Amino acid sequence: MSPTQEPARGPSREGPEKIVLSETPAPPSTNPPTSRRERRQARKRRDSAANPRPTRTRKASINHPKPRLPLSTVSTIPPEMSAARKTIPLLVASIGNPEAAYANTLHSAGHTVLNRVSAIRCFGPFTANKRLGGQVSEPIRTTTFNILPFVNKTREVEVADDWTLWKSPSLMNVSGKAVKSAWEAFRRNNPDGLLVVVHDELEKKKGEVTVKRGGSAKGHNGIKSVVASMGGTPFVRIGVGIGRPLSREPSVIVKYVLKKMTPEEQYEIESAAGPVIEALRDVAEGLR
Repeated sequence: MSPTQEPARGPSREGPEKIVLSETPAPPSTNPPTSRRERRQARKRRDSAANPRPTRTRKASINHPKPRLPLSTVSTIPPEMSAARKTIPLLVASIGNPEAAYANTLHSAGHTVLNRVSAIRCFGPFTANKRLGGQVSEPIRTTTFNILPFVNKTREVEVADDWTLWKSPSLMNVSGKAVKSAWEAFRRNNPDGLLVVVHDELEKKKGEVTVKRGGSAKGHNGIKSVVASMGGTPFVRIGVGIGRPLSREPSVIVKYVLKKMTPEEQYEIESAAGPVIEALRDVAEGLR
């Protein structure tokens, strides 16, 4: 036996020799996940190991200076909507007969419709107004709320409709003088305002609404009186149809327009309030 060779040795009493295949340490043994959360986390680790995320490279970007906002409040309303908010103040005058004696008659359909418009648009109640004369209803521009028990605070609110509803106190056939007086008082505070006259329309079916600028009165004595008193001042007319009897005799027509409305007729007349509101909005925005 060569002195450099070692004698063959048999198996060690300490057990078989362990063979290490790689230098990477084996992962520590853990118990299999039991809860749903642990199984979900283990699945994410396996997926991330099998599909590693690619390395992201940041692209070169050009640094643009950020625009500075003005110190004042920035409006979020589009320009076309802002322009639509600039409406014309309206004096909406209904002509008819005094309501004390002629309430709910067809000839005073303008008053009936204006009462309904005021209720729909949540205006204030009609009250006597010395400056304009007659009964006036205006938008509620303030609101009162409680900040503490027995302590009230008032604040201004935004008004959607810049309208003043006015009911003539005179008889229909001579209503022009009262309309002119109310218009002159209204125009002092609203130089760019516009007059709208709401009246009954005998030739139209009940509840039908017509809108006109100028034109012939067509035998309507109330409109004739207004035209004569206004002296050429332009105004808008909104007619509310009340129907007409079959006979055209003046005595029959007078009896028809001065009779009290039935509940069905009053419903038909009050239903015109919706189209009248739409017409007033168009007039205030300059569309009619």
